[in-house]
This record gives sequence, structure tokens and C-alpha cells, in this order.
Amino acid sequence: MKRYILYTIISLLSSKPVFSQTDITINSHRIQSQLMNPAALHEDVNDNSLEFNLLGQKQWYNMPGAPSSYVFDGYVYLINYKTKMGLQIISDQIGYTYNRKISLQYAYNLNINEYDRLRMGLSAGLYSYSHDLSQISMDDMTDPAVRFLDDNKMSPFFNLGVEYASENLVGGITVRRLECYFNKDKGSPTEYAYARYTSRDHYMYNLMVSTSAMHTSGISAFDINSALLFKNSEDLETWWIGIGWRSTSELMFDAGIRLAPRIAVNYNYAYNYGVIRKYSTGTHELSLTYSGSFSHFFCLNCRD
Repeated sequence: MKRYILYTIISLLSSKPVFSQTDITINSHRIQSQLMNPAALHEDVNDNSLEFNLLGQKQWYNMPGAPSSYVFDGYVYLINYKTKMGLQIISDQIGYTYNRKISLQYAYNLNINEYDRLRMGLSAGLYSYSHDLSQISMDDMTDPAVRFLDDNKMSPFFNLGVEYASENLVGGITVRRLECYFNKDKGSPTEYAYARYTSRDHYMYNLMVSTSAMHTSGISAFDINSALLFKNSEDLETWWIGIGWRSTSELMFDAGIRLAPRIAVNYNYAYNYGVIRKYSTGTHELSLTYSGSFSHFFCLNCRD
């Protein structure tokens, strides 16, 4: 039964001639919106800065062939030019299907006033799609369907995003795989919108609430989340916990800690209480983030 469900999922996700999974979903997006939206910054900065993110996700743990995703995202922000430039690499596997994405990002940060920002971003790259035929066992390996699976493909893709940020509120909209609007054979675009509000009134912690919605391939989902981000005496968020709910029958839990002033790690666990719960113990996601100014990154003797 477990194998039947897996093959059904693979068949559905592989029904498009170019794309396997419709798009990866970052469970910790409320604190990592820059991984989904090329316009977003992880946090406001007042200096030339850079950031690196490494993220790994194992979806539906214990289910053979379930999706595994790995993301590298890095960018620099040049304050004099109000410009973000970045690189993102994604590796994704489900069953015998593999896809890789590499893209360059550009965003402009428009300062409306002292507190309000409007950011506009674009990313463009290449997407490769392939299958590992050694994992496929069929009675007739000359079947045309097998020859189709052996046909590796590469295609360009484009993502477009906008983000508004104020002292307490951040909201954004992004369209991933913009080219799919003009060529349906390439799959379906992913439309993603989010908003989060952070209350900074308490001296011990910040309270953050957020929501997001996603639509792709005729499927829609939304979630709501909340988190407490505990601060030290210097008003730096040092550790946090959060909970969330997604309309795809998932409950989420977040926990993170700042290992050093510029290094943070975050863990997200998502439990699916739908039919998948019979075959999986949940989805695990782990990310590591480095952020700092140019001067601290290149100065070997600088102290935190």
C-alpha cells in the first residue's frame, strides 16, 4: 500500500513534461522569505552586507522515494546602490526524478521614508530535469514511456517578486516560473503571497504572527503561524520557538537559536495529520544562516 501511494504521488508530480514537483515549499518561510521571493531581504540592514543560507528538507520521512530538497541561497546588499545581488542553487529529488535549479537574483530597495521600504526583484536561471532509470523496473523497458523518461531536459526559468517592509510589517508577492504563463507545456507557475507582523513592545521577546498563501497547478494552500523570539540585553533575538498550521493537514513547529551574533540555525518539523500520517513520521527541515557586513567578513581580526 505504501509503495502504491508513493507511485501515485510520483505519477502526479511527474505529469508535466519538464517539472517534477510543482515547486519546493520552505516550511520556515516566515523567517526565510528571501528563499522564496527574489525581492526579499532576510532583515533590514544599514551597511554593505552579505548573507548565506543552507537548507535541507526531507519530506514525509520514512516513506520510500519521498521528496528531498537542498537549497543554497547567498546575496550581497550594496547600501549605496540600494541593490541586492544573489545566487540560488536548488537540488530536488522525488523517487527516480531529479531536478536542479541555478539562478541569479537582482533586487532594488526603494526607501519611501525612514521606516517604509518597497523592494522589487527578479531572478533568472536554468532548470535541469532527469530520471534515474536504474531505479525503474518494468516488464517492457522499450515502452515509449521509458524512452520519454530517458529524455533529460534543460529549460530557462524566471521568478518575479515585490516586497513591502515597515518597522513592524512585511508583506510580499512573488510569481515563480513566470515563463509558464506563456508556455503551458513548461508546467504551471507558482503564485505566493505572505504577510507577517512583529510586535516589539516587550523587553524580553518579540511576538511574530504571519500568514501565507500559495497557488500552483490548480492547487491552493494557506497557512497561519506565530512565534516568540526571545531577546538578550542588547535587544538581539537569540532563540525562538513557533507553531503553525497549513491547510494541507499539517501542524508545524519551529525552534531556532543564534549560535553567534552572525550565525543562526533553525529547525522546522511538520506533522501531517491526513492520510499520509499512516506512512510517514513527518517532514524535517534544517537551515543554517550567516549574515554580516563586508568589513566583518573580510577582517580576520575583527571581533563580534
